[in-house]
Amino acid sequence: MDDDVRDQDRHRCVATKRDGVRCSAKALVGDQLCFFHAPGSEAERKAAQSRGGQGNRKPSLDGVPLPRSATVNDSEFFDQLIDGVMNGRLPTKIAQVAGQLRLQRSRCNPGEMDERIAALKDAVDRLQDQKSGFDRDPEGEDWK
Repeated sequence: MDDDVRDQDRHRCVATKRDGVRCSAKALVGDQLCFFHAPGSEAERKAAQSRGGQGNRKPSLDGVPLPRSATVNDSEFFDQLIDGVMNGRLPTKIAQVAGQLRLQRSRCNPGEMDERIAALKDAVDRLQDQKSGFDRDPEGEDWK
């Protein structure tokens, strides 16, 4: 057995699992047992088990105080989001999405977007008219 294997083996937990195989986890510093087998870490172990998987849960919006976007301006909306996150009432993931959606909505106001599209179409028509201006008289009628 080479020195690296013996050194690793020396730092392994000495406990035996239910199936009779030696535990392969690293022993705690200054102990011969790992986090899972050390009797002194039982409370920490139970707390870790109860937390396990909770970060992967789908966030629920039940009771989450989301700002009413239709009744407040952007500045008030973001102030309410920040306040909710800082007070722990609003999960950060939900606040991020709400903020991104609010920004997208403010950038894409449907009425304003229609006006911008119409202005672009007019500009394209004018450019096409200038390009083909040699084929028309000043009143816009085609020359033959």
